[in-house]
Amino acid sequence: MTSSPPPKWLAQELADGLGNKVFPVAHDTFDGGTVLMDEIGRFFYLHHSGEYFLGCDKHSALMSYSRGYPLEYAENHYA
Repeated sequence: MTSSPPPKWLAQELADGLGNKVFPVAHDTFDGGTVLMDEIGRFFYLHHSGEYFLGCDKHSALMSYSRGYPLEYAENHYA
């Protein structure tokens, strides 16, 4: 079974909460999640279980993603 990216409205919902545009930078084919980056360079993980913050730059995002859960909720970074 092939996973597909989440619906665009979910990414728009995250963007609205953050007050910044977001765009996809990676897709997790194993778990079906999408890594998104916002306009100011922060990284988020959009997953069927929720929206998560990965880090303020690509290095911290990669470390957070590779460590796995628990991840910080994206809501803590809403505008």
